[in-house]
Amino acid sequence: MYHNTKKKQLILVRHAHAISTQENNGDDQSRPLSKSGEKVIEIMVRYLWLIGIKPDMAISSTAKRATMTAQYFIDRFHIEQFQSIQALYDAYVSWNSAEHDLYLSLLRSVPDGMNTLLGVGHGENIEKCVEYFTGESMIHMEEGSLVVLALRDNITSWDQTGPSTMSIVYYLTPEFLMLESLA
Repeated sequence: MYHNTKKKQLILVRHAHAISTQENNGDDQSRPLSKSGEKVIEIMVRYLWLIGIKPDMAISSTAKRATMTAQYFIDRFHIEQFQSIQALYDAYVSWNSAEHDLYLSLLRSVPDGMNTLLGVGHGENIEKCVEYFTGESMIHMEEGSLVVLALRDNITSWDQTGPSTMSIVYYLTPEFLMLESLA
């Protein structure tokens, strides 16, 4: 079992599988999760619960699939502080790989009483955030995957975060939890 320390943690989640843009009349932002996406994220949330990682607050892109993914965590962990941020969706739409700048400014404003922050976003932008915060290359994150990052030992406050100030604790994929038949 995971033993929660006082280290600050950032959980980055790529939203779960959503219906296609075509199925949603060409509207990308309002695409909801597919049934398989809902099943995958339910199990991912349950797994985090079982290993004892509990987010204190959550942020997500304003895309419906991202807010729906975040809502599973919010409901399970009774997260009271949640913010849906349009700039996280805009960074995805414009293929802006500087989404880490958005997370960085958000992280630096998190009160130190909050130990674990959940961020839900989009594919490549989440991968770029992991690379920025850890200094390590991140493989392609599948829909519904998550990575748990922890501040390095010499970093004790969110306002000290920056490039290469975190390390990867967990990288969880639906396949790891043997969910490929649900996707």
